[in-house]
Formats: sequence, structure tokens, C-alpha cells
Amino acid sequence: MKKLLRLLFKALFIICISVLVGTNLFVINAKLLGDPLPMPFGYGSAIVLSGSMEPTLSVDDLVVVQETNDYEVGDVVVYQQGGILVVHTIIETDGENYLTQGDANNAPDDPISINQIRGEVITSIKGFGPIVRYLQSPMGILVVFIAGFVGLEISYLIRKIRYNKDMKAMEAEKIMLNKKK
Repeated sequence: MKKLLRLLFKALFIICISVLVGTNLFVINAKLLGDPLPMPFGYGSAIVLSGSMEPTLSVDDLVVVQETNDYEVGDVVVYQQGGILVVHTIIETDGENYLTQGDANNAPDDPISINQIRGEVITSIKGFGPIVRYLQSPMGILVVFIAGFVGLEISYLIRKIRYNKDMKAMEAEKIMLNKKK
């Protein structure tokens, strides 16, 4: 049972590292091509850069965004205005255009079309933005890759030590059995 759990843990660890590195490479490539909000698997993340959504969202909060085509008044959305992403709440719609406003702002934004909306905010993680920025940096990807490699190497060394210990125990038992004959 222990061996099965260890094998399962290793497989899960390798899958997680692979998904993390692969997603980061996808995001870096998309950003190099000019997409400020890559959405692998229909989900993306953005970091709040201003206090316009206080107290709902604060600077450096990480928001998780889901692609959808159905937006209603009250939804917090991420929309693209040029190369800039804006996270605001929909306050009015006529079906084709949407009027948004930051919760802390006194005036609404200019109307936007559904084509500008990248997705709806489905959750946020307070203060997690700097960590994500680091993990998406080349140094962060390198650290994750090295940590994964070191983790696998340590796992291998532990298994090798246990194997050698078991072999020595079997060798000692073999010697004891030979002496009894």
C-alpha cells in the first residue's frame, strides 16, 4: 500500500510540475505575441493593479477569470481596452453594449462591447499577485523546475537507500540460514 501511495504521489507531483511549467510557457508565449490575458483551458488570471474595485478587490489581488458569453448586471468582468486589462463591475447593459464601473469610482467607464470582455471573475485570492508574477517570470519557472527535479532526486535517493538496506538485511539473513545448515 505504501508503494502504491508513493507511486501515486510521484505521478501526481510530476503531473503538477508539468502542468505548471507548460501553462507558464503558454502564458509567456502568448504575452510575447501581445495577448495580455492568455486563457488556456478557458481560464486565466490577472492581477489587480489599482484600487478602483475597493473594497471588493485590492491592489495585488489575483483574480481568476473564466471565459463566457453570458454577462449580467452585477458581474465583475475583465475587459481589454487597447493593451490594458480592466477589472470592473457591469452596471448596465442593452444587450450589445455594457457599462462598467469600478466599485470605488464615482463615474462609469465608457461603454464597451462584448468583444472587449475577456471573461468573468469567478474568484480572487487576496495579495497573491506578486507570487504569481514571480512564478511566471523566467527565474520563477527555473526555480519550480529545479524544485521538481530536486524533489524527484530526493525521492529516488530515499528509495535507493531503502533498497540497499533491504538488500543488506536479506544478505544477513542468507548468511544466517547458511550457517544453520
